[in-house]
Amino acid sequence: LNPGKISGVCGRLMCCLKNEAEIYEELNKTLPHPGDEVESSDGLNGLIESVNILRQTARVIVEVDDEKELHEYHVSDLTILRPSGHADLNFTGGVTAADMNDQGTAVVLAGEIGYKGSVTVVDGENNPVYRVYIGSGYPLDADISPDSRRVAILSLTAGGSSVSVYETDSEELRAEYTEEGRSCFDLEYLSEGRLMLVSSDRAAFVKDDGKLLGELSFDGEYLKGYASGDGYVVLLLGRYKAGSTGRILIADTAGNLLRSLDTSDETEGVSASGKYLAVRYTDETVLYDSELNVLGSLQDTAGIQAAVMRSDGSSVIISGGKAAIFEP
Repeated sequence: LNPGKISGVCGRLMCCLKNEAEIYEELNKTLPHPGDEVESSDGLNGLIESVNILRQTARVIVEVDDEKELHEYHVSDLTILRPSGHADLNFTGGVTAADMNDQGTAVVLAGEIGYKGSVTVVDGENNPVYRVYIGSGYPLDADISPDSRRVAILSLTAGGSSVSVYETDSEELRAEYTEEGRSCFDLEYLSEGRLMLVSSDRAAFVKDDGKLLGELSFDGEYLKGYASGDGYVVLLLGRYKAGSTGRILIADTAGNLLRSLDTSDETEGVSASGKYLAVRYTDETVLYDSELNVLGSLQDTAGIQAAVMRSDGSSVIISGGKAAIFEP
């Protein structure tokens, strides 16, 4: 065994660190954060470069005689002049997945010593406000509801896949839904307390009380991408047969198919916002409304990294480290 992988910064086994988590959290409260502007007891001003929780010290970048130097101080010798505006969150087991809703509330799925994983809800000021530990299954994904009141967790189980839903003010399980015999790989919270659960051959639409509302099958096709807008989802499907590239599907949040469009060009990605969507093809990007009417197209977009749809009907085109707004 590599001692560095099973020991904490104090040299003790990580299982010991888990039992002392409350002490570490309390010690961390007294520390400044990297990027904070501070004044030291010897009259120097500088920025926090790093901190040591156990020693309760901080390394500060200060300027002495026009030269930048790195000084170490005990936290009791520092006064915070201006916070950096954020707090660092550390997930020692590594982050598996993360998502954020329109309110700025984020959900983070991470590894956790002694458990299968943990899910943490973080508010808009980067403060953890809720956490649940996962003791069974293999957690793959998590998402937060649009109103930030519920969190859903997707896990693989021996019999298939399961979704667990929790209220963010309670540790009690609110509801559970199981997909027997299917390996689902993605989960998305839609509007009106509805979830979309994605596997290789279908999308299941489930209420967050555990009731199945409907499904869309892609038997004989494969999912290339999806996105959600106001009251609908859009799915890009590819076909296995040569000479037939695929379809764009629009469905409501109960899984009812609303519209379908066959595509003659290869699709590469989709983004949706409000009542609009942007579909990236091999050589162009096309903007549609939610009824699949073409609003405009941008030619010669091969090689772009992303086309991000905005709710006003414009799209942000990202390529080569630059971004430009396309308005049809």
